[in-house]
Amino acid sequence: MAADSKHSVQLAPVLCENQNNSQEKASNTNEYPWQAELQTTHDHKTINGILERRSAEIRNLYEQCQDSVDQCRCLEDEWLALITEKDRNLRQQIEEENEQAKKNQMKQLYQVLETLGTFSFNKSNEASLKRNLAKMYHQIGKYCSRNNIEITKKCMGADAPTEDIVTAPLPPQMLIPPPPPPPPLTPLTANKVTKEKDSRNLLRKRCMSTTQNNSGTPRNPTNEELLKRIKDGCKSELRRTPFKRSPGGTPFKRQRRMSDSDTSDLITVALKRKFQNVAFQSPKENESPRSVMSPGDLQ
Repeated sequence: MAADSKHSVQLAPVLCENQNNSQEKASNTNEYPWQAELQTTHDHKTINGILERRSAEIRNLYEQCQDSVDQCRCLEDEWLALITEKDRNLRQQIEEENEQAKKNQMKQLYQVLETLGTFSFNKSNEASLKRNLAKMYHQIGKYCSRNNIEITKKCMGADAPTEDIVTAPLPPQMLIPPPPPPPPLTPLTANKVTKEKDSRNLLRKRCMSTTQNNSGTPRNPTNEELLKRIKDGCKSELRRTPFKRSPGGTPFKRQRRMSDSDTSDLITVALKRKFQNVAFQSPKENESPRSVMSPGDLQ
């Protein structure tokens, strides 16, 4: 499409002079071979394909024959005929599609009015509506009969399926056959199946035996005490001990007894007796001015 527009823009100055004459010539005479080919078909897609093929050929020929003026003029006339034929084909296709859509809508409207006729309009303000609907129903029926629009229920199956088509039973020859039986088990698959069954049976037996043992065994007293503690919230009771404790609660360490035969004990006892009455002072106290001895103190 971009190539068509490009070439049409290039040919526009040359084609404007002979546009009216070429259109009349193309419409009144069948001088081109593709026009005779178009008369053999009524399909719009096929016609469009023929026109596109010839337009591509004209482009190539026009690029090759730039020297001959007469041949270029003939190609320009044929190009205009192709454009007018494309336009006519497109318009005809759109008109046919619109006409078919209008017929479908009129058919659906006739069906809607036919179903509305089955309802009752007993209210006072619905009397005029009922008359108008009946009048419209007769008018649309006449329009459909004049334009050969099939409005019978048999012909409406393609557009709007009815209840008869949905609920109709299938014929006997169209019944769905039952599914085929499963294929026989091969020896490998049979062995696998038997092994799986044996393993499942063993697991079931073990589970049954464990449940029976758990139900028959008596409870230990330690387990009962543990269960009671868990129920009570694991509250622990403190017991009293005869050991002496410090104000913080930690027990005092027992002092080891001195033995007369051990030399280290004898030395420690002697040192304790020697330095029992000696009062030691810290180095800070010794550095203070009061701690310095004066000559009067020595006397």
